Amino acid sequence: NGEIWGDAANLPDPGPGVAYTFQLVGLRLVDSEGREIGTVKDYTSAAAQPLYIVEREGREILVPACEPFVKRVDLAAGVIVVDPPPGLLEL
Repeated sequence: NGEIWGDAANLPDPGPGVAYTFQLVGLRLVDSEGREIGTVKDYTSAAAQPLYIVEREGREILVPACEPFVKRVDLAAGVIVVDPPPGLLEL
C-alpha cells in the first residue's frame, strides 16, 4: 500500500500473467465485443476490490480490476479486455 520509485528497467520480470500497476496506466479498456470503454488513467484499491480509474468521454469511471470482470490484459497490444457489471457504463 505504498509507492516505490525506481528505474523500470531494473525491475524483475513479474512473471507470466502478471503486470506491474504502472504498466496498466495508458492502456485502452475495451469490452469483450471490442467496443472502446476508455483509457486507464490510474489504479486504486477500494475496500471490496481493486479498481481501474478510466477516462471515458471526458469523465472518470471506476471499473472493477478483478475476476470475473477482467478477461485479459495484453500489454503488447496495449489493451485490457473487461466484462463490466451491468449498468456500469450507463452511470
